[in-house]
Amino acid sequence: MSETTKPRRRSPPPVTADVAAAAEEASAEALLESSGEDTVTMVFPRDVHLTQDNGARVLFKAGTREVPASLVSHWYLEAHGVKRYAPVAPAP
Repeated sequence: MSETTKPRRRSPPPVTADVAAAAEEASAEALLESSGEDTVTMVFPRDVHLTQDNGARVLFKAGTREVPASLVSHWYLEAHGVKRYAPVAPAP
């Protein structure tokens, strides 16, 4: 006699505070649109989640991004290796 077992259904993981907070996180593009200030091109070596002084969280994806001028020297960005973009001129 052979018994067959049904595969167990996995329930979805519970919603945690981190998942809920990520849903409220603004994109860097939305920050640029709402700030209305001059921008500076910066290089992000990895994704950076920045919590601003007003409590709003902003996600900057890895790569070359435009950043409001007021955030260029932010300590958190500097601590995560974010640098100003400095293009290298081609050799003549």
